[in-house]
Amino acid sequence: MALRPAALASLCLSLLLGGCTTTAVTVEATFPERPVVEQLPLEVAVVFDEAFQSYTLSESIPQRGDWEIDLGAAQVALFRAMLPALFSAVTERDVLAPEPEDSTADLLLRPQLQDMQFSIPYQTRSNFFEVWLKYEIELYERDGQALVARYPLTGYGRTRDGFLDSAQVAIEQAAVTALRDAGAFFAIEFPRNQDSLEAARVQAQQRQAEKARAEAEAEAQAEAAAEEAADNGGEDATADVPTDAPADAPQSLREETP
Repeated sequence: MALRPAALASLCLSLLLGGCTTTAVTVEATFPERPVVEQLPLEVAVVFDEAFQSYTLSESIPQRGDWEIDLGAAQVALFRAMLPALFSAVTERDVLAPEPEDSTADLLLRPQLQDMQFSIPYQTRSNFFEVWLKYEIELYERDGQALVARYPLTGYGRTRDGFLDSAQVAIEQAAVTALRDAGAFFAIEFPRNQDSLEAARVQAQQRQAEKARAEAEAEAQAEAAAEEAADNGGEDATADVPTDAPADAPQSLREETP
């Protein structure tokens, strides 16, 4: 039985939307409230590198098309709201590098998003849109090289299907909830680990001192070897210098010989 033109068009449109569309989600969030925690007597320079600021997750879901979730600006907003509540002063950097001499930062802090996952009701046969976030917070000494510690950080959020206008809004709200969850975890747990942080800083400084000492010793050995080679070369050159004039010396020299 042949399909009517209208039915055929509807079927083609359905197949097109089901398999070839891209659902774009830009997570927009503000975090005006700061966590109520005891502020630490530490100044930090937070590094928001390009990958962190522009992070976008791209994923294809069979029969549901492609998804792109732009999380970059929202996660920067989270840390901008959270860190000033934890530290006495916060400055921002866009690359991990040694701090300027006039900087008062005690440590460099670089958040890294290691993984982001999401699910929609079609996949889980549930009524929820869900988002999982996995971060690692890296702490460096002022030189930007000595790694002091790594802190794992996770966040989870979900929203119920049917309560929001669209799948985009549902995923966005789930992502915002996951960000808040991660921020709350860090604000509560990080201050509890100050003893471990101090011990890690001491170890990092010791490793840095040992590295500097080894480099200085290697440089001294290289200089000594170069000086020895130069001395040996000078002795060899002296040994090759003739003590008597050769038979074919210039006439003036032969004539001056008594």
